[in-house]
Amino acid sequence: RAIYEKWGNAYGSATAIRNDKPFDTSGLDASMFGVQIIYPKELGLSAARNGVDFSSLFLSLGFFIILSAVLLMLVPLSEMMYVRRNEIALFSALGYPKKRITGILWRESAPVVLVSSLIGIVVGLLYTWLILVLLGSLWKGATHTGGFVLFPNVDSILTGFVAGIVISLVLLRVAIVRALRNHALNRKIRNNPICRKLCVAFAFTLATIFSVYWAAANAISLFVVAGVLLIITAACWGNYVVSHRGAAQSGPFHIPKLIWANLYANKKRVLLSFFTLTVGVFIVFSVGLNRRGFTDNAQLASGTGGYSLWCESSVPMYHNIATQAGRDKLALSDLPENTRVIQIARYSADDASCLNLNKVSQPTVLGVDMDLLKTADFEMERSMYPIGESVFEAVQTATDSIYPVLIDETVLMWGLMLNLGDTISYENGTGKKVYLQLAGTLKSSIFQGNVLMDKRLFSEIWNEITGSEIALFKVNEQETEKTKRLLEQALNEYGVRVTTTAQRLKEFNSVTDAYLNIFLTLGGLGLLLGIMSFIIVVRKDFVSRREQISLLHSLGFTHKRIEKLLVKENRIVPLCAIVTGVLGSLTGVVSGLLNVSVWIWLTTLLLTALLIVCVIGLVRFKI
Repeated sequence: RAIYEKWGNAYGSATAIRNDKPFDTSGLDASMFGVQIIYPKELGLSAARNGVDFSSLFLSLGFFIILSAVLLMLVPLSEMMYVRRNEIALFSALGYPKKRITGILWRESAPVVLVSSLIGIVVGLLYTWLILVLLGSLWKGATHTGGFVLFPNVDSILTGFVAGIVISLVLLRVAIVRALRNHALNRKIRNNPICRKLCVAFAFTLATIFSVYWAAANAISLFVVAGVLLIITAACWGNYVVSHRGAAQSGPFHIPKLIWANLYANKKRVLLSFFTLTVGVFIVFSVGLNRRGFTDNAQLASGTGGYSLWCESSVPMYHNIATQAGRDKLALSDLPENTRVIQIARYSADDASCLNLNKVSQPTVLGVDMDLLKTADFEMERSMYPIGESVFEAVQTATDSIYPVLIDETVLMWGLMLNLGDTISYENGTGKKVYLQLAGTLKSSIFQGNVLMDKRLFSEIWNEITGSEIALFKVNEQETEKTKRLLEQALNEYGVRVTTTAQRLKEFNSVTDAYLNIFLTLGGLGLLLGIMSFIIVVRKDFVSRREQISLLHSLGFTHKRIEKLLVKENRIVPLCAIVTGVLGSLTGVVSGLLNVSVWIWLTTLLLTALLIVCVIGLVRFKI
């Protein structure tokens, strides 16, 4: 009785339960008592292992580098076959079959391929080490950490080594067989019907137009495919023009006809040089044009919604800043009269922005007034709702206990690696599971890393969260800095951090810029391979045409006129390659051209002009 009176309460008097038989606890679960068991180590390791993987991007860009290297390898092969034509003829006269001649020439190339592959492994490891050093220092914005150490994967190295050797030897074998076949035909140029080349050019033109239309209607990423198709289309039209204007035909002799005839006679080398240089220009300009500007407010509107300041507090604010009474309570009476405010509730979870490269399963959820968000300048990328239906209104209604939410497009693709319509599970305040459905995506915005849901639906799930930890302020540009200082002083007790929305957006894109720098170095390598290919073609062409030059001298052509002829002839291909590469890159990034800053446009124009001047000077110097 004394114990009952001393220890009893409204819930009962028992302080323990004893039984002579063991209890069966198999049906009990920690969640029944509101307890959530988390294994931090396992979650951390899983997040690190399944983090954002950029290997596919590096492989896709590396494909163009490999293509440029292969084309560069094939460029001097035809010249080698021409120089050794007498040796090949001697082998044939001695009774060597074509297969044996092919084997001799092919085995000669094997040591070169082997040594080059070994050197490539060493250079690749050095390049990777250099990238890691830069990621920990100059490009630290991509990872926000340092201390990277290179751990070479033997399996990956062997795979790349073997694949490189196999690809090189197979392509060399095919090229040698085709070269010997042409030699057996006494180097007779096969005159494929002009109409066939014209039909192929028209077919690729239609394919390019269709790909642009399809990309605009369905997937913006397909614009890159359209850019590649544009390069192929330009090559097909170039093949047709060279064949049409350079083929043997009756009529008076003139210099332009001789230029086109020379291009037609060396059409294979011309096309190889064109593709190699075009691919390099395409990569460099595509990467450069993907950079975004952060100074033009018109360009920032879709990412900031037109709001100027992002205010984030450690302690929730329970007063409505949109009202005068709320401003008085928070000592914000001096805010400009035309200030617009959106206060946002937050359920803290994981950061799914590009600043966190680990795998995220539950992003932070923000409760936003969708009616206010609708009036802002944020732009939708895509949604699961029918065309014409307002997404901001549709996400205000839950169906079958599934709550629709919005998310940043980059977070959906790279952070969560999910698709529209997928769901993410959370637990509410009572431990009950709820599901948030990814119903739409925003273009790159200041909400990156968070899930947005209607504030009313947010309160249904987490009714214990009543204050707001985030607020957006829209003021005139001239009053931005003054308002920022006022917020930092007045809300100091709330642990507030105030940044401009432009700065926040720039921090998110610092990761993109860092990787663009890496891709730009690879693109520069591709452009270097293209320039080397062009130099080899010009030099080899000049050496192989000494007899033709002597013939022109004997026909009365002056040295100056011959030099002018060669300069004009060798300028056509690189200039067309530069123009095609630039146009292809513009097509590949057409969806984001409006976001390219003026300085990037000026840099692009200057780089194009510099390439053209370098080509003109290089041709004249080599000739």
